[in-house]
Amino acid sequence: MDTKTWLSIEIANVEAALQGLGPTCQLDRQHASPPSLKETEGRYFILRRATRLMERGESLHVLLAEADKARAVLAAGEGVARDPTWVAYFKGVLKAVEDLQQRAGEQSGDPAPPVAL
Repeated sequence: MDTKTWLSIEIANVEAALQGLGPTCQLDRQHASPPSLKETEGRYFILRRATRLMERGESLHVLLAEADKARAVLAAGEGVARDPTWVAYFKGVLKAVEDLQQRAGEQSGDPAPPVAL
């Protein structure tokens, strides 16, 4: 299965998981977002971004910068890095980038190195 098809399936799975939850921004304002929801949102952000990049014929390597930002926030241990729901969001970002790297490695025949969580 090619990356574009894999992304479509993954996005459909995430959208199905998010469906029926209502506006997640309202849950954020109420500080009621469960960590699993935020992790799913982080994953969705990266998957959608990867799809847009592929549609424009651009490299997915720019997503590594998103992973670097997520690692920097988590390493800082301040601000949102103290909030378990936002920690989960950034872990979702990192996991999605790791999955994309692994997918790219499988397609090229070279196993991609995992992203450190």
